[in-house]
Amino acid sequence: MKKLSLLLVIFMAFAITSYASYIENLPITLTQPDGEEIECFTTGDEFYNWVHDANGYTLIRDPQTGIIVYAELEKDELVSTGYRVGTVDPASIGLTPRTIISAAKRQQLRSNFLSQTPPIKLANGGEQGIMNAGQNNGTVNNLVIFIRFAGELEFTRTVAHYESMFNSDLPNVSSMYGYFKTVSRGQTLIPSHFYPTPSGTTVVSYQDINARSYYQPYDATTNPTGFSGGNDGTERRIREHDLLKRAIEHVKSQIPPSLNLDFNNDG
Repeated sequence: MKKLSLLLVIFMAFAITSYASYIENLPITLTQPDGEEIECFTTGDEFYNWVHDANGYTLIRDPQTGIIVYAELEKDELVSTGYRVGTVDPASIGLTPRTIISAAKRQQLRSNFLSQTPPIKLANGGEQGIMNAGQNNGTVNNLVIFIRFAGELEFTRTVAHYESMFNSDLPNVSSMYGYFKTVSRGQTLIPSHFYPTPSGTTVVSYQDINARSYYQPYDATTNPTGFSGGNDGTERRIREHDLLKRAIEHVKSQIPPSLNLDFNNDG
């Protein structure tokens, strides 16, 4: 996979404060300043994610040189070791796989981000909080919107790949539908619907007006167009929410009125 595009999953009937979309070992390609392409992986959710190699050793871009290097932990921050990825055995310099910030700091990042997200306003004038167990029983129609950034190529995997990932009900096949069906003992069913409307077996995506770097942290050398204020800052939230708004507006005319997205009938 030469480019990683953003796959947006919108749970229309669930409170955003309750859930995170965790992905593990998703292949991505990064480019060194000299043009060398690095095949690596990303793991995490929308509140905290990190890049690593196939053996789990954490990678960052050195803020001074822009080179992708192995990372180490210093005062609960990932910092550069100065060793360019692939030039040394990371174990030989004392590194261990899955080196990331502490669970407490990850939780703080999540809390800081969510504290800036206003409650969902309901049609009756109230606000939606966290739902209790059992309130989501029934069929919850989920929208999946495919997004790629400016300058990136279209998705290469077929619709069948994502159908299996989201909607498979077959034994021994991991899917979102199967997970919620199993843990709810068949009480919560979440079929996913893909937009923009696929062209046969081919995925069609919304292409945003901004490049991927626009949604990544600012760096004067390596990413001058990035957001300021850190991962839990207001600027990041505004940029991401504007992205989601544009994507939804792009596909809303394709969503049939007969598809019930108001699971709890709050308008």
